[in-house]
Amino acid sequence: MHPDDALSDPKKDELDRSGFAKALAHSILTMDVNSPFVFSIEGEWGSGKSTILAFTKYYLTHRNEINSQVPLEVDPIIVEFSPWWFSGSDDLLRQFIREISLQLRANKKVLEKLKSLPSLLDNLGAALSSSFLPAPEPTQMALLASALRKVLSWLLRDRDVASLRHEIEKVLKRQPNRIVVFLDDLDRLHPEELLQVFQCVKAIASLPRLIYVLGFDQEAVQKMLTKVGIHNPHQYLEKIMQSVWSLPAPDQLGIARMTEKAIEELVDTSPKVWQQDRWQSLYRDGLEHLIRTPRDVKRMANALRAAYPPVRSEVNPVDFVGFHTLRVLVPAAYSFIRSNRSWLTRANFRFLFRDENDELKDRINVINQFLSSLRDGDRGPVAKMIETMFPMFNTQNKKSRFDGLEVVWRQEARICSVDRFDFYERLAIPVGAISSAELGRILRSPFPQGLLEDLQHLATATSHDGDVKLRKFLEYSRGSISTYLSKEERQRLLINVFQVSDQLISKTESYYVPFFSTDWEFAWLVTAIIDLLPKGTERVSALVEAWRGGDSVSLMTRCYYLWFENLEKYEAGSYVSNVPFNREEIEHVKDVLLQRVKFFAKSGLLVKTPFLGFVLHFWDEQDDGGGSRYAADVSQSDEGFCWLAVGAMRDRPPSSTSTQYRSDVAALTRWTGMGGQELSERCARLLDEKAEWLQEIHRIALQACIDEVQNPRDAWGRPKKASADNLKPLPDE
Repeated sequence: MHPDDALSDPKKDELDRSGFAKALAHSILTMDVNSPFVFSIEGEWGSGKSTILAFTKYYLTHRNEINSQVPLEVDPIIVEFSPWWFSGSDDLLRQFIREISLQLRANKKVLEKLKSLPSLLDNLGAALSSSFLPAPEPTQMALLASALRKVLSWLLRDRDVASLRHEIEKVLKRQPNRIVVFLDDLDRLHPEELLQVFQCVKAIASLPRLIYVLGFDQEAVQKMLTKVGIHNPHQYLEKIMQSVWSLPAPDQLGIARMTEKAIEELVDTSPKVWQQDRWQSLYRDGLEHLIRTPRDVKRMANALRAAYPPVRSEVNPVDFVGFHTLRVLVPAAYSFIRSNRSWLTRANFRFLFRDENDELKDRINVINQFLSSLRDGDRGPVAKMIETMFPMFNTQNKKSRFDGLEVVWRQEARICSVDRFDFYERLAIPVGAISSAELGRILRSPFPQGLLEDLQHLATATSHDGDVKLRKFLEYSRGSISTYLSKEERQRLLINVFQVSDQLISKTESYYVPFFSTDWEFAWLVTAIIDLLPKGTERVSALVEAWRGGDSVSLMTRCYYLWFENLEKYEAGSYVSNVPFNREEIEHVKDVLLQRVKFFAKSGLLVKTPFLGFVLHFWDEQDDGGGSRYAADVSQSDEGFCWLAVGAMRDRPPSSTSTQYRSDVAALTRWTGMGGQELSERCARLLDEKAEWLQEIHRIALQACIDEVQNPRDAWGRPKKASADNLKPLPDE
């Protein structure tokens, strides 16, 4: 099976097209050709028109396979012209006649009586092209300019078109050859070029012994003719075509035979690995309804040809066929699988930390939303295919139903196995690059957890220039959300970002230059989403919805101060490129943020927010020291104290060469009421005790506090002399 070529040998016919081609060839060989004739073979894109034309050419040159009694002394002269090869030419008529002339010169069957025909056609092409207008009512300036140039050329050149045509007619009538001109793929042209092709046919259609066979999609062609001013395209085509043949829908049994043959050629179907029962389910209820034309079979085959060999021994062939067929025929289904791989593969996490019934409800909502986005005829087949590959797609199933099956799935190399999934996409973008497909897929993640997993993966990878891929992704995303995402998808992304971003912000992150840290990149991404919403109530409501359901109070605080400071600068008369909210709106945003901070304080989660000091500063400002009072209560427990130490960690200046982490001892003193020496001793005790709950980030923060007390440094990391004042509690600022 060739990549996308039409079959040329009827012996390989799988769809019973050869009978029609043989009958058409017989008509061409026996019909009266004293006047020209135009056949049209019409069918949808990919339905097999090119194969019909190829089979017809075959039978025209193999007359003994049609009927040995065909009363012709010589074979017809076949001329092929593919207009889309010359797409963009400003004179398709001349190219058309020139191509016929060239092929006649190269054809050894051309008799002596036709030797003068190529030169006559050259002269006719030159004469006709001088006065030939590409469109009856040109609407574009380029067409108008071209038409004016040709009119001018006509006025300056003396060409007798009538006498040339008369001479060509005499030459054609004096010889027995019939010239069959095949024009295929007319529906690939631009509308203006399509019109030129039909005018080419009309321009020399009156010549005897010429037979045209045209292949195109009638519906597509009529739409294009309408665009160039043909008010009744059906009637226009009727004036050109003498015999119209519409191809019936491909025989499904034939399509099935083609599919089976392609898979047997390209995939391991040995009983050892080929699961026939699962294949029957995948094909009968799904694939059979999606593969509708021979071209669909070829697209599937081409996908398998490139992707399967590198992972032959690593994947389940049935799943591989299904997955890559969806990739080329239903891209939306492929994107859905990629975006939801976490729960489709039963990865061990819980949606939004809720129970299994809530997770199931979430899955049902996402599945229904996805299926509703597909074409009516695709929904059932796609759903059945995904369910066959991923049991979790079945809305009746819960995770617990498949306990213990992960081992079996992995042994069978199933795509639903969490550690087999990646092998199904081994032919991917090189490590370090971020493709448009990857960008769009991640941005469309319907679940926060799916987005989090993708971003965590990016946070551990390095881009081509050595930067972290996560920051590169966030940078690219800001300019892509308007291209890739609908309004609903942008709101979903906004909600998801405020669910997961704080889990990707770390106090141990290296800061290269200002605004290149992850929190700033997230803040600018949020701002870019907000900017796409209309100013006023809709914008504020969208943000409030995301904040009231979000966990990332550090990012919320960063965004608030970014927008507040920009507003202050704008009101002071400074130029600011981005001011999302006015004074009244920013006050409302501030109130929502304060409520959210207090909510997380009550839940016990606030102390773990990555920029705790930043958030507590906001709380102190808005609620008369409320943040410091909260910190004092938290510090009573050792675990709470450790989280406060993490919150007090300071950024290392970009110019600093020190590898030590910094600590804001002044903030810890204010929150706990303890002096520097007391803080140091408590940190040392906790490190020595090595409690089970003590995390690596706690150890880093505690050691940073000890180092800062014992070796004080200024804001730039330069050593400064310790004094007794450093060891005393500092007054509230």
